[in-house]
Amino acid sequence: MIIDDSFKNRISAARQAAELTQGELAEKVGVVRRQIAAYEAGNSKPRKNILTNLAAALGTTSEWLAEGTGEAPDLSKVVKTITLPLIPVLSYSDSIFDLKNQASFSRFVPSIPDASDKAFAYEIMGDSMTSSYGVSFPSGTIVIIDPSLEPNHMDYVLHYIDGFCSFKQLMFDQGDWYLCSLNDDYPSYIIEDMRQIIGVALQAQVSLTSDRIKANKKFRSTSTTIDTDNNLQEKISAMESKLQRIENLLNTLTEKK
Repeated sequence: MIIDDSFKNRISAARQAAELTQGELAEKVGVVRRQIAAYEAGNSKPRKNILTNLAAALGTTSEWLAEGTGEAPDLSKVVKTITLPLIPVLSYSDSIFDLKNQASFSRFVPSIPDASDKAFAYEIMGDSMTSSYGVSFPSGTIVIIDPSLEPNHMDYVLHYIDGFCSFKQLMFDQGDWYLCSLNDDYPSYIIEDMRQIIGVALQAQVSLTSDRIKANKKFRSTSTTIDTDNNLQEKISAMESKLQRIENLLNTLTEKK
């Protein structure tokens, strides 16, 4: 019986459906766990007697395991996994033309199922898209950008001009297209050429670690300030006490005279 190259997928699926670990299956079959791991990795194929034992342990047939023919086991319990491609992370000073040479990037993040194969990521820097209410994109936020989408009113888009990227919200008003910041301290401006928009944002990934570090630093700073204020108050109280004793001593000397 010929064992084809998809044997590794079938044995892995059948083992998961049977709710067995690699070690448990190995014990039932009479082999070591690393042998089961080798089967599932495609690095090894079993002999006929081991194949028969595998089929019996997994509740299927040797033919199905080897060739995928015949009645398959119940695979409804198998958890399907989706492998997402890694996409490069662009920053405001990177050229969009660098995307063609992904070897030049040092940071990558997983894409998302809805993104096209042209998608990439962009790291927001600065506070122009930070808002105290509603949607906010603080500095350090990673957004997934898809160049294959046509930008529409109120989309969040990546704009590229004069060698720099900027992340803004696209707004249409009285016949003009505007790039708007969420931070009211930054002005909106008309976009002259819509071709400068290189992609539409699909998803934002906000790192909570940086905010937690900032919060801890602020707390430590506040604690230090409180400690400093307490120490200063103690010194003032001690000085006032000394001055009071000196004043009492002077009064006593004056009375004696």
